[in-house]
Amino acid sequence: MANGLMWEYRMFRRVIAAMLHHLGLFPMKEPSKFYRIRPALHLILNLSFGYGMYGFVKENIKNFLLISKSVSYLVSVFSATVKIFCMLIYREDVMNLIKLLDEHFDDLIKKGQLTNLLNGITAFRRLSWTVALGACITATFNCFVPIIFMIIDKTNHVKREVYPLPNHSKLPWASAGTGISYKFEYLFQTMASYSIAVISSGVEPVFSLFVFQMVGRLREITYRIVHIDESNDRDSILRDCTIKYILLLKCRDIIQKVFGPIILQMFISNAVVMSALILQVSQMDLLSWKSLVFIPYTITKFAQTYLCALAGARLTAEDDVYRDAVYAANWQGDKRFSTFVMVTLVQKPLMLVSCHFAIISLNIFVSVLNTTISYYFLLQTLQKDE
Repeated sequence: MANGLMWEYRMFRRVIAAMLHHLGLFPMKEPSKFYRIRPALHLILNLSFGYGMYGFVKENIKNFLLISKSVSYLVSVFSATVKIFCMLIYREDVMNLIKLLDEHFDDLIKKGQLTNLLNGITAFRRLSWTVALGACITATFNCFVPIIFMIIDKTNHVKREVYPLPNHSKLPWASAGTGISYKFEYLFQTMASYSIAVISSGVEPVFSLFVFQMVGRLREITYRIVHIDESNDRDSILRDCTIKYILLLKCRDIIQKVFGPIILQMFISNAVVMSALILQVSQMDLLSWKSLVFIPYTITKFAQTYLCALAGARLTAEDDVYRDAVYAANWQGDKRFSTFVMVTLVQKPLMLVSCHFAIISLNIFVSVLNTTISYYFLLQTLQKDE
């Protein structure tokens, strides 16, 4: 097993663990009370932020150009709220997945028996880091725009009565001027922006991590089937492979339960967000400072969608490899082995389905892109009609 791939996996897992720890979702032996309520705090923060943005959109619903940016961020806030809500409700299931998959995967790495165990980790790591980096850059640029205005005005000895906020919002407290209310709302929006960035950096990547660890366990079972003739106890190997595959089915069910609603709404919301972002980017100079916000945000949504689709496709592809290995094994003349082969091959392929509605695969990624283009032309038509 290459040391480079092992380093990539360790870093990939470490970054995701840090994000989950920040969200209060990483298992700890004796968590503090504050750690336990962290997910609820993120949920309240996002709900409040979304309420303010909804108020602004509702007030300016007739101004298409003004609300186009706010709608894309409002959809992202809704998406982040759904993610943290599902992770909070199914918190125990998430921690159970970590125990079932993470600990065993570490044991497989230590054994070093499977040379292909970490194959494909580079794509998952790069996509996850693209999502995290893009989300953080977007939040940082949004929050630094008001500060840049302040620095420019101070340099030119100009005093404004009103400074912009990171995002358009209409909350009960007043935000006009540069007083305490403005500073409070700026701090609130900054916290909410980084909360969304952390949620985006943690939820989809941990989904891909769980799926990659399931792929690793499938490779372990495949290896044992391929080398079954080297063992004198074929029955124990078949029994062990059956137990491990049943465990994978259990993990599959938990992942669909926890991440099914998250992935489905993510695909839908990302199509809406990317269409609005493409519309805005197409109407601005690519070298302008505004593009520094929209382009990383668009790339983040694209990478987020592709990461989840790729994870589902990899799991199904690895299950096909396992089935081929079972069929190619030397099972002729062995009644018990023949029964094992028959039961394995009549099972449905191991795939992830979101809310019993959509199979998570590269096909759905293509569908999201097609929907994005359709929404983009629809928005162009609405803008022209206005």
